Amino acid sequence: MLTKQQVERAIYLDFEGRASSKRGAAAPDATFAGFTQEGKHSFVVLDERFKGAADAKGGSFEPLAEFAARLIDRAREEERIIIHWSSREAQVFEDQELPLGHAGFDLLGPTKKAMRHVFRDHREAQKELKRASSKTARKKVSVRRLYGQCVRCAEEHGREVPSSYGWGKVGQWIRDCEAQAGRAYSDCSPGVKKKWSKLLSHNRLDCRAMEILARQYAVARRP
Repeated sequence: MLTKQQVERAIYLDFEGRASSKRGAAAPDATFAGFTQEGKHSFVVLDERFKGAADAKGGSFEPLAEFAARLIDRAREEERIIIHWSSREAQVFEDQELPLGHAGFDLLGPTKKAMRHVFRDHREAQKELKRASSKTARKKVSVRRLYGQCVRCAEEHGREVPSSYGWGKVGQWIRDCEAQAGRAYSDCSPGVKKKWSKLLSHNRLDCRAMEILARQYAVARRP
């Protein structure tokens, strides 16, 4: 577990990207990485096609390998922990041959142990979706139960979740942005520009949710 100081000084990292189109296949590389440090949220686009969107939205572009190396070097030099949700983020660093090691902390484990009911409900929703025999039946399974366990857990600790939060919509938003990736950002449709704003708000909330849960479940408690 971590100390209170480590949690307060941590870098809260969340990658956003599309899921794999086929079961068992590797997911595409992340589209961008968002991270919060001491209350400030920043993002880096990892796909050069979206450099214009990064410039327009106050972010930057950096190839994935360079971003991963820079972030882990910074964490180690400044003695900060990179807190993330699940093994997905850690795997990104592994794929770049830059294992996080002691510089990383997976928040999913302690949160799952403390809030079993949220994850139990998630598993039940997955079973319901699998049993659904029609498109109408599948639509009846709540996306809140299927996605966003991190935010759902933070919500139970008082975090307000706006109606615009994209429960299960991130992949589609990114696909819509990719459909206009060949255009200058200024030439993109108002709908795509709005989706970029939604993606960043979604990521910011994910990072903030991790902060809330880290204070609850990542800090080592005295016996």
